[in-house]
Amino acid sequence: MNKQNTALAAAVAASLFLLVFLIHNAASSSSEIRGGDTAVAVPPPDKRTITSFYSLIYGPTICTDFGDPFSPWNSPWAPGSYTYHYRIIIPDDYPDDVLRVELFDPDSINRASNTAEVFHTVTAVNAGFPLFETQSCTEDQRFSCLLDTGELALTTGEPPLDFASINPFWLVRVDENRGAGTPPGNGTCGIPANYNTAFNTSTLFQLFYYAQNSDGTISKIPLSIYTGQVGDGLRDNGNHQTDLHWVSPGGTRLYDQPAYVPVDLGSFGDFELSIVNDLPSIMIDPYTNKRTIYLDITSLQGASGNGFDLWAGPLYLDISSDANVRNVQLVDDPLAHDAHGVFIEPLGIQPIHSAYEYPYEMPLLYIDARLAGESVYISLFDTDAGTQPPITFYFDTIPEEDWSLSFGDGDPDPDGVSGRCKPGSCNNIWVNPAYEIKIPGILDNCDWENPTPEDCTPFYGGYLMVRYNGGLRDTHVWQIPVVRPQATVEPEHSQIDTTPGILATHVFTTTWLENDWMSDLAVTDSTWPAQLDWSVARDPLGVARGTITVTVTPPDILWISDTFTLTLSNEPLATGTTRTTWNGLFLPQRVYLPLVFRPQ
Repeated sequence: MNKQNTALAAAVAASLFLLVFLIHNAASSSSEIRGGDTAVAVPPPDKRTITSFYSLIYGPTICTDFGDPFSPWNSPWAPGSYTYHYRIIIPDDYPDDVLRVELFDPDSINRASNTAEVFHTVTAVNAGFPLFETQSCTEDQRFSCLLDTGELALTTGEPPLDFASINPFWLVRVDENRGAGTPPGNGTCGIPANYNTAFNTSTLFQLFYYAQNSDGTISKIPLSIYTGQVGDGLRDNGNHQTDLHWVSPGGTRLYDQPAYVPVDLGSFGDFELSIVNDLPSIMIDPYTNKRTIYLDITSLQGASGNGFDLWAGPLYLDISSDANVRNVQLVDDPLAHDAHGVFIEPLGIQPIHSAYEYPYEMPLLYIDARLAGESVYISLFDTDAGTQPPITFYFDTIPEEDWSLSFGDGDPDPDGVSGRCKPGSCNNIWVNPAYEIKIPGILDNCDWENPTPEDCTPFYGGYLMVRYNGGLRDTHVWQIPVVRPQATVEPEHSQIDTTPGILATHVFTTTWLENDWMSDLAVTDSTWPAQLDWSVARDPLGVARGTITVTVTPPDILWISDTFTLTLSNEPLATGTTRTTWNGLFLPQRVYLPLVFRPQ
């Protein structure tokens, strides 16, 4: 298919959509008006509407106080350039060859007008709302703005209306114009006196995957790159017109997409992939047959906040690129945009922008049933700006009345810790210590005559969910390291040359379990010298970037980072035998991780 629709096809499709949209919204329905949800239900991953929250990262020349602890170059937690990592998981039964990766509003450009025509859902029109009405924001172009559509009022009736049948908010702006000093910013906090595109943030989106070569080695294969625009007339002129639109750079231009969006010069491909042609030899999980591609997101220049979101699945020519129109389409017809099981998840770090003072909930990560009894340690950075306690954790597979944990509305918290900062009062600091969520499912101590949630709740796997009251324009970050079961493997090559001055490369292979994060690495070998330098090459998740070198004296704990703990011990083993033990950070496929030994 030609990636750029002809003008005639686009015009015909647009005309047909407008006609269908108007008829569909004006049509009568026998749906009963119900009411009552107290939190914004997270759309299924294959639906991806944008409600009161989305992802947002800041540029490198701003302070961390605005809610992004990593992107600013002067960050005390991650100095220098920082990249947010995501993975796109393709299920075994995905029925299409096309995998279209879509970016919502990848630019940091905010429209100037405060006025918007708000269209209503079928449910609202049937309840007496007009087909559309004019509404306006009260703040200027520097600030994000969501309009209350009024449809939330329909959730107060009896019996309660399913929240998924209404569209609560209309998007007007999703970015935050920020910066101090001379553009693109001096690293301190500030809001320009007037909207200034020179402070806007350019954001790099990079797709890649890992291929398994015929000799068993693993290669990182770049796919495509795209840099979101800023509209300052110097870096770019904003001609891609991606503000408030879903786009697939280099991919098919949807019928109402304002302009074709190309990939960056030098990109190997585009964001609309052919699994057969673009992903040859992609690594496959031997247990589930799932395939994974990766998306890295890095802010390159600027001080402003760039709001965005992600979706991946088949190409739908009849779905709008306009985020507001798409929201209405998908509320009216939830099956109109099925991702067929493709799921995008952040790798341990999830940046969030709450654009409206309203309760919401979202999935944090999937937990396998095998992890029953383990603990998840979750931290949260910079909840202020009106965010309110409690923060409630629960599983989508367990009724809340059977098991849930609420933090921040009492002291001590459910994990026994006292003195944490409360949600809404954590400006520029992390929740410390991290919330400990002990996964239920170990029933050994259950007294079935007097059951308790902690001892008597079965667990068969599910998404760990969180619900809390987000503040108006509160940007914050979730950090989700996980303690994982231990797996022991024998290295593929166990002999290490410990002759001083000789560089030896030790490669082992292991099966990594799906959806895991964080790790402890323990290596034992009776032939190791008293001291050596240890280098870890970048692994397939990119969490050990570059080379980390430390001096080791077995059996000390020698290095702790935000990715894993490295432990050496000197158990008496047969000469030349190396045992490698991983706790955590398993990938959903068989991988080779190079370990480089540089004896002194």
